[in-house]
Order: sequence, then C-alpha cells, then structure tokens
Amino acid sequence: MAYLVKTRTYILSVKGLVKRSSGLFYFRRGVPERIRYAFNNKREIVISLQTYIEKDAIKLAEKLNTKFDEQFRYETMLAISTPENTHEKAVKLLAEFGLEAKPISKQDQSSGYLERLLDDISPNNPDDYHTDDRELSNSQRHGDVIGRVLDIVYDTVPLTLSEAKQLMIQRANNNKRRINEITAAFNLFSEKLNQDNIALITRAEVQNIIDKLASQFKSSTIHKRTSLVKNGLNELMYLRELDRINPFENVHLPMKGTDSTKRHTYTPAGLNAVVRLVKDKPNSSSCKLIGLLINTGCRLNEIAGRVLPRFNGHFRKAS
Repeated sequence: MAYLVKTRTYILSVKGLVKRSSGLFYFRRGVPERIRYAFNNKREIVISLQTYIEKDAIKLAEKLNTKFDEQFRYETMLAISTPENTHEKAVKLLAEFGLEAKPISKQDQSSGYLERLLDDISPNNPDDYHTDDRELSNSQRHGDVIGRVLDIVYDTVPLTLSEAKQLMIQRANNNKRRINEITAAFNLFSEKLNQDNIALITRAEVQNIIDKLASQFKSSTIHKRTSLVKNGLNELMYLRELDRINPFENVHLPMKGTDSTKRHTYTPAGLNAVVRLVKDKPNSSSCKLIGLLINTGCRLNEIAGRVLPRFNGHFRKAS
C-alpha cells in the first residue's frame, strides 16, 4: 500500500500513507505473520498522523517507515534464531539418525545409531562438550543445532521463560485476550528476575518477587500470572521429556480473595429506590436499560449491584 504524490516532474510513492475521505492522513503498515506475536497479534498497524497537510504527513510516514523497518528486521531476526527453532532442527537431525529427542540414558543404544551420530558431530572426545556448569550450556559453547543435539543427548537442554511464553502463545489459538494475559505474566517475572534461563532462577527469588507484588497487585492477579508461568514451564518440560525443577512450583501465594471488596446486599428500600429512579429519569439511557431488565424479569439485586455506585447522589436524595 502506497500513497502517490504527483508533482510536475515526478511521482513520489510513500509506503503506508493513507488519506481518509475527511482529509486526515493515517499511517498503515501490515505486520508479517511470522512476528505478529510481538505486536499483540495484530495484522496491521494503524496510526493517525493528526494532520491534514500532505507535506507534514509524508515526513511523519517516512519516519514511521524507518522505525518499523528496523523493528520488523529485529523481530524477524529473533524469530529465525529462537531456541525453539534451533530445538526443532536438532530434533529433526536426531530423527535422521533414527533417534528420539531423549538423553543417552533413555536411548536404545543397541542399534549403533547414537554412536554413529556422536562420531559424526563430536570432536575426538565427546565428553569435551559436556559441562555441569550452570552458566554455560552446550548450545552456548558450540552454537546452533549441533550444540542443541549434544544438549539433548547429554541431558543439558536449557529451558527458558521465552520458550515457555512462545509455547503458551501458540496454544492460545490467536485469542487476543489470552495472548495479552500470557505476555503480561511472563514479562512481569522476566523483567523482575532479569534472567531467562530457568536453571539460574531459584524458588527463593520467585518467592521474593511474589511477596513484593502483594503490595502492587490484587491476590487474584498474582495467582493468575504465577499460574500462567508455572503451567507454561511444566508444559515445555513435558513436551521436551525433561525432568527439571520448576522454580514457580510450591511457592507461597497470598490467600486469594482476602483483598477483594465485598459487595453488600441491598435492602428492600434500596431496591425500591432503583425503581423510583427509573421512573423519575425516563430520558436517561441507563434508566431505560434498567427498566427493560426489570420488565423482562432480571433480579433487582443483580441490577443494583451493577448500577447503584453510578447513582449514589440520586439515591441519597431518593431515600
């Protein structure tokens, strides 16, 4: 999509610039499907340029094009080089040798496939690749697919919050609300932990964050976000057939509901006030809606619980 600017000597094409029938200029840019997850799953970015002047709109659109070109390149690079893609390629390589994505201890070694694989991809001493160092995995030492293959067979596959987050987003089936909840949950802990590798995160660190969150969020929010991260990690471990410690398991969460505001049941006098207000304010849209609900058999307590706070002043007068 491009906006054409005609002059006496040339025609200028401005990508993403759109002029509405009102004369107001907008910027529209399609988001590549591969990286939509990074833009709240939006197919398109639409921004009002807040101007009716073509010259100003062109300058703003060019700046936005430069910004999104760089952002799209960055996100595409991340999508191509994500651990998930590396892991999938490693699984395929193992399959080519007739092997499953499992550690040596769980492989059938009688076929000789495992020995042939290690001879093909390892140096003279395969043990040189193995490390018990928590801070460096085989993938980090030797890179890409071969490093991940060695991580799998030596049971040193790193698990990350990013991988669990991406898995949960894929399982959300393009449900925008669900994706936003997942993103908010993982981003909250990633930012505060400042660490992506699960092996480097302790349960004590997670507990410390949850304790601090108690003063910022409701208990129900803390429960939901912690559960999303915990379930995402468990699902990732299950798919990879890995036995790892989930630092989000068995943490102490604030008692759910203790900080919620209790809704009091309204008295008959209060419910009668609802009816009187509806009759006294026939032109109010809200009152029309309440009257319709009353006439169709909706319980008055349900109505009052939703609308009374909006009419506190009127009810004080009515009562």
